[in-house]
Amino acid sequence: MRQACVGERLADTEKLAVPQEISVSPSHDPRATAGIPLPITIRQAIPSDLDWLLGQLREFSQFNATKHDLFGDGIEARAGMLAMIDGHFVRIAERDGLRMGFISAYYVAHPWNSKIQMLLETFWWVDEQYRRSSAALRLLEEFISWARGNRVRWITFSLIENSPVNERVLLNRGFVR
Repeated sequence: MRQACVGERLADTEKLAVPQEISVSPSHDPRATAGIPLPITIRQAIPSDLDWLLGQLREFSQFNATKHDLFGDGIEARAGMLAMIDGHFVRIAERDGLRMGFISAYYVAHPWNSKIQMLLETFWWVDEQYRRSSAALRLLEEFISWARGNRVRWITFSLIENSPVNERVLLNRGFVR
């Protein structure tokens, strides 16, 4: 028996060796070796993402001259992000196991009408090296889809002066200023 190459036709009398199990890890995915980017996946953040998330928040703070240091000694930020992972909305975009960015929000009842569920965005950030990918849009799509699926009626985003792209993206998706 011999193995055939993709697209090769075997003679009728030849038998093909077929492996019993085939598993393709993302790093061995033929698309990756062919230069085709692997798909971006969105997943729920887990506690083991905490250090990476806090690092991204620090980058955000440094990138934004309008933001003050939100992290103090880091203990409160750590506890706050763990609480968000556990009980609110924190999603991470990744490709081939590499984290690209995240979006987070508080999921709460409206303070004046508990029947109205709200999603209050706290951070929407994509690492600088992945800004030309579709990671930011995929995170936003997941955010909106999750909100619809959970009957959220009120979504808020904070816009930062030096981020006109985010404002255009949100306005194009039907959000109002």
